Amino acid sequence: MKLFTTIAIAIAALMFASCASTSFQSVEKLLGSPAMVQTDISIIGGLAKSHLSAETQVRIHQFAVTLQSASDLNLDALYALLPSTTGSLAGDSIISAAKSYLASAVKTYGSRNPTSLAYARAVAQGLLVQF
Repeated sequence: MKLFTTIAIAIAALMFASCASTSFQSVEKLLGSPAMVQTDISIIGGLAKSHLSAETQVRIHQFAVTLQSASDLNLDALYALLPSTTGSLAGDSIISAAKSYLASAVKTYGSRNPTSLAYARAVAQGLLVQF
């Protein structure tokens, strides 16, 4: 549980940082490389999986499949695929982390930029490892 609390705090810090101006540092410095993002999402997903209902796991899987093939990151449409809450802190953490990574990339580069799409694929692949 201590590890999970530490990860939850790190996610909160990431969410705060993603709201900060990125004009002084690149998204990669802020979030890490897409490979690091994929690893982070996979780890958080692994911690959250046992706390999620089968239905929620299916919704996260469908979100990841859709995200992996997206050519335009319309965040409103993508986020609509996810449950608004999972009923657990662990489940809500994986959804918050995925949304934070996506929002940071789209905010900086736009919804159709290859860099944004690389981060989206990383989030999707990290989720698909677990879901």
